[in-house]
Amino acid sequence: VGEIWTRLFDHRPFLSGEIKFFVKEFEVRSHTFASDKWPCYVRNADKKLLSVQEKRSDREVERLFQILERATEIKETQINRVKLASDVHLPTLNANLEVAVSMCNRILEKEEEHRSDTALIAKRELRKAEWESFIDNMTQKCSKVDATFQEKEAELKEFYSDLEKKLHIGKINLNDTDIPEGVERYKLSVTGEDGEDVHLCLADIKWLREQFVISCDNDRLNSFHDLMIGCDIKLPQPVDEPRNQELEARIQRLKAEQADREYKAMTKNVDAVRRHEPEETIAYQIKQINRQLIAVAQFVFSVLAGFAFGFIGIELIVGNLDFGFRLLLGVMFALIIALAEIYFLAKKLSEDSPSTQMASAQRANLPFKPHQE
Repeated sequence: VGEIWTRLFDHRPFLSGEIKFFVKEFEVRSHTFASDKWPCYVRNADKKLLSVQEKRSDREVERLFQILERATEIKETQINRVKLASDVHLPTLNANLEVAVSMCNRILEKEEEHRSDTALIAKRELRKAEWESFIDNMTQKCSKVDATFQEKEAELKEFYSDLEKKLHIGKINLNDTDIPEGVERYKLSVTGEDGEDVHLCLADIKWLREQFVISCDNDRLNSFHDLMIGCDIKLPQPVDEPRNQELEARIQRLKAEQADREYKAMTKNVDAVRRHEPEETIAYQIKQINRQLIAVAQFVFSVLAGFAFGFIGIELIVGNLDFGFRLLLGVMFALIIALAEIYFLAKKLSEDSPSTQMASAQRANLPFKPHQE
């Protein structure tokens, strides 16, 4: 307690200002006011100026007096004015309200008469039902007309396509000596003399195309693509050739060798004769030592850098600090960095372990080499 008291009174200018404000606010404030301002509350005959010592509550009393004066002014002036205005405008407002009430009553009467007319309601429902049936009937008829129109349109398209094909095929002269046999049968099937389906080979199609190119040069109608409308393309099936016996034997031999290697890799730990681990070599051990030394050096340098930042860097940024506080900051930063480095070092060691590599490779269904087991 004595230490706290001493530290408080070290700030004497601040405490002096606070004490003066406290005395000024709650003890004494000199205030003068005219005695003729409130004749109802000051009883001195000479109405001289009075000097009183008022406290904080006196200011509240002054505010109450101001409110009382305002209320008295409203009572003397505004109330009479409002009363006169109401006497003038209330009869007009009353007449308007009576007219509005009478109009509302007439509207209610009309509404009741309209609702009471049951015959009108029945006829309205009947007309509504007739209109709905008419709409449904029209919809059905329109759908039937559309379907019939589409059918007739398809029939017309098919008829004209057949007619155009017959016209084009009719231009082919069967008296030519070099006409293919398939084209001749195709013309007979299209013109109606023979109704069987005809299969055209690639040579027949090329001959037809050449004939239409010649007709185009002679200013005749060229429409080879119209002949292909409605035709189906049948591609030849590839010939299934037997597999080479030598190739099949080689593939089977390679599969057997691969299976044997996989079996040896799985049973390597059981047979001590075939066991050969890379950890037994000197190069592997030197690499592991170098990795461990680098990890330890990185850990030490990181911790020292964190301690230097907390011990020296904070003082350079903020300013002069106590030696103990600086030492505490340095130790805190060093511990935080040490914990982080230990976590990442342990994670790295767990990932580099052979058992972890084998488990991850099995989960990923990857091919695993024997030297990684």
